[in-house]
Amino acid sequence: MDFVLHWLGNCTVFYGDFASAEHKADTHARGFDDVYEVGGRSLTYRHDCRWTRHLEAQGLLEAYRKDIEDRRAHLCWEEPYRPSLIPYEDQMDVFIRRDAVRWIEEADADQPFFLHVSFCGPHFPLAPPEGWFGRHDPATMPPPPGIEDPPSHCLLARTASCLRRPHSSCRS
Repeated sequence: MDFVLHWLGNCTVFYGDFASAEHKADTHARGFDDVYEVGGRSLTYRHDCRWTRHLEAQGLLEAYRKDIEDRRAHLCWEEPYRPSLIPYEDQMDVFIRRDAVRWIEEADADQPFFLHVSFCGPHFPLAPPEGWFGRHDPATMPPPPGIEDPPSHCLLARTASCLRRPHSSCRS
């Protein structure tokens, strides 16, 4: 018996309008029967997807994009330490989870399927929802292993510095 292959959530193999016919053709060419994609936090500040249309319907899209643009501008150097402006029930991963549950509940019980569900968080720029923000004081948390001896590769050093101070040699 044949089965259907579905992708739901973050895929980011395509940059553009995630609902376009071109995008659907690209993901179908990769073997998926259906793709219900969101763009990921770093892409949705300028690209549209199902989640950004949800935010727009809730009146949250403009504020979200301004917040993420500010967080991206400071990414890994002086990233703002503040909770997300998006309520928990409208967070990207909650949206993806709701879609996955709905998809499974509505699936044809006689049709075997594979459902790949890809969540976006945690992912830079960090923007935890209000209920999760502030549960731990970063000043009291030990650095991850290897931070005291940062990698020489600039990109890795930048990632490490998101949790500590910037490395001046990597700013340029």
